[in-house]
Amino acid sequence: MVALFFVISGYALGYRFLVLIRKRDADRMLTALASSTFRRYIRLYASTGLACLIALVLVRLRMDDGMRAPIHKETFMDQLWNWIFDLVRFCNPFAEIIGWVNPKVFDSKYLGQMWSIPVEYRGSVALFSFCTAACKLTARDRMILTWIVIVVCNVWQAVYISGFMAGLFIADLSLKRHPERLAKQIPSNTPSGRLNTAENFSSRVRLGYVWLFMLGLFLSSQPDEVNLGILGPYPWRFLKGLVPAWWDKTRGHLFWNGIGALSLTYALEFYPSLQKPLHWRFSQYLGDLSFGIYATHPPVYIAVCQRMLQPFRQHYLGDSYIAYLPGFLITLWAVFTVADYFSRIDKAVVNFASRVQKTLFLDR
Repeated sequence: MVALFFVISGYALGYRFLVLIRKRDADRMLTALASSTFRRYIRLYASTGLACLIALVLVRLRMDDGMRAPIHKETFMDQLWNWIFDLVRFCNPFAEIIGWVNPKVFDSKYLGQMWSIPVEYRGSVALFSFCTAACKLTARDRMILTWIVIVVCNVWQAVYISGFMAGLFIADLSLKRHPERLAKQIPSNTPSGRLNTAENFSSRVRLGYVWLFMLGLFLSSQPDEVNLGILGPYPWRFLKGLVPAWWDKTRGHLFWNGIGALSLTYALEFYPSLQKPLHWRFSQYLGDLSFGIYATHPPVYIAVCQRMLQPFRQHYLGDSYIAYLPGFLITLWAVFTVADYFSRIDKAVVNFASRVQKTLFLDR
């Protein structure tokens, strides 16, 4: 579902820029671009460093040992220097990144799932650069250029860039269909200030959006296995054959993920009825915790479930299905609790980046 995250990021990051572009507000556009570009690195990498610090503590306590090869060191100082060197290496914004999930992916030894942070950062900078280059174009020309970039990036297999650009296109098309939103006060950090109003869709159009939504869910749920083969899960063994021949075979699973993420986001944006579950209070709470859950769930799972609860279950409860339920509930509670506290730390990082900007920018 990381492909969906990139499309949503492109939408969220680009929405405010598009509002200012359509308003021809060059001064505020420049300020917004400078602010977003300045804060983006701090926003992504500072929070990642703190998440890796949590992993460091668990490694020293022997409750976690990394995502792949063991990384526990004999002394604390050796462990600390290992963590520092790994963090410095990981925070290099110019390091080569190869696709997404693959054996050569660029990540941290302490938190392997954070491979998405360098990809997210480059996608963000690419989107900022595109908005700068296209801010003087007409809406029609800008959307045509957006699709040219999407297609070319897929040819180059820079699919994370095409995901960001797909989100930008959906935001641009949404503003074109609803120009009244330009008159509304848009918050500086999110497009959530604009409200989707009920649309008078025909039954055929509603059915089309529902089918597009279901198609997006299906394609976004493709298994990660690269070599599905003729005996792979139906219908992926057939869809795999439709991937272009020039596509890198080790990244074949990325082809349909991108199409699924675009379809899913498009249906959600233009058929507001599909958004209703997302406005439930629990859904909003999950949204607030989403980055915290993503950043902390592997070490928490290893420390709580694998190192503590699984031995207890095997010794006292056995291997029945019901025996797994207490451990599942406790692990779920632990993940949510740690994610809740981490999300508060993450918000402090966002505020810190904003304060640094206000201190250093000339127009403060």
